[in-house]
Amino acid sequence: MKKKTKIICLPFLIFAFMALAMPMLYAESGNITATAQINPIAPGINSIAILDTNHDVCTTLDVNKEYFLKVSIIEKNGMQDINSITANIYYAKDGMFQPAGIDKRSNYVFVWNNSQSGGTWGCTPGGYLNEAACTYEIESPYITSFFFVFKLDKTAMPSGQQKTWKAVVNIIDTASLNSTSESFLFDVNDYIEWSGIPAEVNLTTTGLDPESTWDLTSPISINATVISNTEVTTCFQASNLQLGSSLIEADNYFIIQATSILTGGTIVNDYLIAHPVPMTKTAIYIGVYDTQCLLDPSVKGYSEGNIPLISFIVDAAEGKLVPNIPAGTYVATWTFSLERGEGATA
Repeated sequence: MKKKTKIICLPFLIFAFMALAMPMLYAESGNITATAQINPIAPGINSIAILDTNHDVCTTLDVNKEYFLKVSIIEKNGMQDINSITANIYYAKDGMFQPAGIDKRSNYVFVWNNSQSGGTWGCTPGGYLNEAACTYEIESPYITSFFFVFKLDKTAMPSGQQKTWKAVVNIIDTASLNSTSESFLFDVNDYIEWSGIPAEVNLTTTGLDPESTWDLTSPISINATVISNTEVTTCFQASNLQLGSSLIEADNYFIIQATSILTGGTIVNDYLIAHPVPMTKTAIYIGVYDTQCLLDPSVKGYSEGNIPLISFIVDAAEGKLVPNIPAGTYVATWTFSLERGEGATA
């Protein structure tokens, strides 16, 4: 019997050997892009308030005094999504009126624009927003309060006890979604000031002797400049000159006359000519103003303080003799005062 011969396939052995000798190969890695869509949500206005410097809520404002317009907004996409905030405050008269232009008398626009430096603040007309003091506070991830620090001009339209000024706020986000507040109402008080009234007047030109004629070399001229957001009535009151128990009766020795030709207002008839100084508070000018008011006929006008508006002349009454009284300096308090004119806001 023949023996079987084993046949060895060398190529297979070689391949097997090479497979055992070769290092293992690793698969290549690949990147994929994952996306998630977050929807833009329109910003909302949580609240609007005007605060005084003590952060108390105000609904009645004095002009030329600083206040905070606090605008609290809701932005669920985060504060970085806010593009701009615009606050428009204006005189609305009966609630339906809006001034045609932007001006210090009746209409102000305050703006915050977002930027990498934390935002920029601005105002039209300029000069009524304290930009350095304006700020914002992030109260939660989606609520931020903005503080516009502002004041109104001295001539800003008064509204009396009627809350006829409006504050309207608009917010725009980076997706151009926006939200506008409903009107927030407040009122503005009257404002009257003047300058040019001397603290002291000398009613003798030289020292006077008893039984000599009381005389002023020239009348005392008093010129007053008025700044007011409404028309004014000007009053005057004299009192007797006194030293101890001795006195000189003012209305017997002195006269006063109103001399201005006014843009608005009238001179009380008695004072168109020289008249004894009044001893009780008496109106001499009524309804004085230098610029007519076009916004509301019930307020005749206002005064910007550009020129002297009111002039008085005080003089000694003719032929009066110094009374027989003790020597010395006789003193009295004479009072000029301004009050609101006859017009009334509706």
